[in-house]
Order: sequence, then structure tokens, then C-alpha cells
Amino acid sequence: MSCIFDLSWLDDALNLNNKAALIAVVGGFLGLTLIYSGANIGNGPGWWCVVFTGGLGLVAWLVLGLVINSCTKTFERITVERDIGCGIRFGFYLLASGIILARACAGDWTSFSVTLFEFMDGWPVLVLAGILILVELYYIHRAKLNKTNNAIFGSIFLGVAFIVIAIAIVYLMPPTSENPIYGAVLEVFWRLHI
Repeated sequence: MSCIFDLSWLDDALNLNNKAALIAVVGGFLGLTLIYSGANIGNGPGWWCVVFTGGLGLVAWLVLGLVINSCTKTFERITVERDIGCGIRFGFYLLASGIILARACAGDWTSFSVTLFEFMDGWPVLVLAGILILVELYYIHRAKLNKTNNAIFGSIFLGVAFIVIAIAIVYLMPPTSENPIYGAVLEVFWRLHI
């Protein structure tokens, strides 16, 4: 996280006593732990299955974090401005996206192409990232209007809503393998291999 997201638990959270960075880093570590745990769920022929599926989740998680930062300057607002509300929202987002991507990484190994197809179970994380971008743009606009209310309670509410949405997605949305068109798509993948 310190290399890609520029959020260091040692420098920002511990040495500089930045509470916004602490919350974001904790959410990030929990999200990463969930992605790795999800990649370990299911049967596969070797350790490389876990590395591949976990790598898919990690890359998606990192890229979405960078997209959010490029649209809203989240890392700078957390590390430089010490915006606790932004740290809360981003930390909860990292945890919620970890929940969704853990679900996308889980499953029995069939092949690389089928695993890529089954990873599409994680598509709701795109919606969650879009919601966070809109929310952060709203808070940036509020700050420009000199409404400097840090909105900690609103940020906690949004963060809890992200977690509830992520759990509902994992619990209620059937996996791709239970979709009726899964068999037809799987057959196409097998034909491409032959």
C-alpha cells in the first residue's frame, strides 16, 4: 500500500499520527487479507492457482484504488490534508471491495480462461468504486464552498453502507457458475482450447 497507494502505516499513521491514514491503511490491510483468503477457497492442483486468482483480485483492487485517486486525489487528501472523513470512506471502501473481490477469487480451479470468466463475479466492485468517486466529488465540492464540516458521522454511515452492500452482494447474488448461460460459455472456452 505504501508503494502504490502512497499510504504508509509506519510513516503516516504511526510516526506522523495521521488518523485518516490509519483508518485507510487498516481498511486496506483487511481488504487485502480477504482477497487472499478468498483465493484460498476452492480446490486446485497447486499453489499457483491461489497466486493467479489472488493476483487477479489484487490487481483489480489496486487499479480501482488508483482510478479513485486519479479522480478525487484521495491519497493527498488523506496524507497531506489529514481529512479523516476521506480516510474513513476510503478505508471502508477498501474493505468492502475486498469482500466482493474475495468472492470473485474463490472457486474450484478449471483453467486460466475459465478462472478469468468466473472472476467476473466481482463486477459489482466497479459500481462501488463509482459510488465512492461520486461521494468524494461531492465532499470536494462542499470543501470548495467552505463548508468545512468534516462529516465523520456521515462518513461512518457511508462506510457501513459499503460493507452492508458488499455482504448483500456476496450473499444474494448467485455465482457465475450457477447462471444458466455458464455451461454454454464454458463450452466455448473449452472449444477455444482445442
